Amino acid sequence: MPEQPSEEPTEKNDPAWTFSRFDPDEVEPVGDVRVRGRLTFEPLRGTAGKVVVKADYTFVYAVAPADGDDEVTRSIVCRMLEVDVADPAGFQVTDGRIRPLAVESEIFNDDCRNGDGVIRSQFFTDRPDGPTPTGEARDPYDRSQGVRGADQGCGTVSRT
Repeated sequence: MPEQPSEEPTEKNDPAWTFSRFDPDEVEPVGDVRVRGRLTFEPLRGTAGKVVVKADYTFVYAVAPADGDDEVTRSIVCRMLEVDVADPAGFQVTDGRIRPLAVESEIFNDDCRNGDGVIRSQFFTDRPDGPTPTGEARDPYDRSQGVRGADQGCGTVSRT
């Protein structure tokens, strides 16, 4: 679970793991964001009147360099969120508030610089000078393996 927000992003408190953010000086969006996933709910074990809402989604962002280059690439973000929702008839709750139980994200086609607060999409022209990937190559669309966190290395994508 990420630490509480602060004024300056760090590797342990990087908002890009919870919210997809790009530097507008580096990239600009191309077309619509593609989203695929599911939202489910189930009773919270051992409690009556509480439910866990699970969101498991993949977001695909097509971006181009902000300098006008015509190359387009995709950055893919897989994000899973679980929140606890209680029945106000049986529990003291604060209106408009939810309680996160788990937040997991995996970002594909990022330059592996953790902690700066934005997704830094990689283009073919960047690869010779960019950071070397440290994790295994993975298919970002294969959700059978679940979401890996940032501590699993920054691997190469097998496709975008």
